[in-house]
Amino acid sequence: EIALKDLAIEAKLLEHLDHENIIGLHAVACCKGFLLLDRLYHTLEDRILKWRREDTIVKPTGILSRGKTDLAKKTRDYRLQTVALPVAKAMQYLHSRKIIFRDLKPANIGYANDDTIKLFDFGLARQIVDSDRRMTGFTGTLRYMAPEIYDSEHYGLSADVYSFGLVLWELSVLRKPYAGMGPTEIADEVMVKGHRPKLSRKCGTHAIQGLMKKCWTSKAEKRPTFSKIRAALEDELKCESVEQEQQEQQEEGPQNRRGSFTFGGFQFR
Repeated sequence: EIALKDLAIEAKLLEHLDHENIIGLHAVACCKGFLLLDRLYHTLEDRILKWRREDTIVKPTGILSRGKTDLAKKTRDYRLQTVALPVAKAMQYLHSRKIIFRDLKPANIGYANDDTIKLFDFGLARQIVDSDRRMTGFTGTLRYMAPEIYDSEHYGLSADVYSFGLVLWELSVLRKPYAGMGPTEIADEVMVKGHRPKLSRKCGTHAIQGLMKKCWTSKAEKRPTFSKIRAALEDELKCESVEQEQQEQQEEGPQNRRGSFTFGGFQFR
């Protein structure tokens, strides 16, 4: 009965949503109790496990370590571009319609056949009709759950932002937040004592690390909106693109300048 209720809620929400990064609803079979949705081939959780295995295959040293560092940087940017930004766009779209997802995690982020990111499993999602209303109740996955939900306090859209901060961290380090901790430990260390995942260079630039901290702060009112998160990610990718272009120009510069001169706005070699 609960499953059918969640299915009905999911169908009602999805029939009004149209976003490239949210799973599409094509038909509803109420008597059979199933929805006809976009086909997804695997989840972000699956992809992270794959990336982690690939990341541990080769451990270059010496002169190769610089190449490894450059590759890691490009890989982080790629994941920001193809995963973090699309998820932020999808969440911005949901929040603009006052829909709280309530279970944002890699297992609920899927890949279509063309590798497009799709949010799915809207069984716990709800629409906040009254702008002054706040949700209550213990809902979601503890590992990614905002403290105010755990404490059964009133909560709003910013609870999704907290979850996004942890997804962003996991996407960067390829490890689950609080790996090795059981529910009791997470409740004590994270929810009560306020511990958060460790930040390091592997997490990305200072700007990205700062964004993670802003997202998972215990003070819900201090968390950024997804509009600001999207802008921060776009700015980061833009800066990294410019920096990469400048680096390539510096590396190629001496060869390109050798035996060349400029006259009348044209370069001759």
